[in-house]
Amino acid sequence: MHGRADLAAFATSLFGPIDGARSLGRPGDSAYFVLESGGAYVQALARWDGSNIRMEAASETSVPALAEVLTPEKRQRLSELGFQAPGPGPNYWRDVEVGGSGELLAAGALAATVLWDVFDVGDAAAVEVKVNIPPARPLGFRDEPGAAPTPGGGYVIGGLRPPRSQGKS
Repeated sequence: MHGRADLAAFATSLFGPIDGARSLGRPGDSAYFVLESGGAYVQALARWDGSNIRMEAASETSVPALAEVLTPEKRQRLSELGFQAPGPGPNYWRDVEVGGSGELLAAGALAATVLWDVFDVGDAAAVEVKVNIPPARPLGFRDEPGAAPTPGGGYVIGGLRPPRSQGKS
């Protein structure tokens, strides 16, 4: 992975799995990735209960060294790319609505564009990647609609109680 197109293709390959994890997720199962180079980063979070992916680009609030990089022209470029100024969080942000593979492809290209045009990353090989994609979990008793906790720590669903282990503790 060395060029801008390679980086865009790689970022796009990450959006599919995090969106898939979002659509199958449960509370606490948010999926994300971070593309970082020299302290500058672009990250994407797919909350389990949302229909979009939140993208963020680092700001000088989160990475003080970026104060020299984020010139008025670079801030304008972020705005042109649809990013909002920091607030209430510390980073520039935008939401990407996900309705199909076209949006995921555009989001991957957007991540690469921010790294290339705003943060001056000239070599995709210099980008470090962090990814969290929670494994799909089978529907369990606690996830069933109408599941209610019992005083003993079990769950009751429709009047049935899952069996407790009879082993010795």
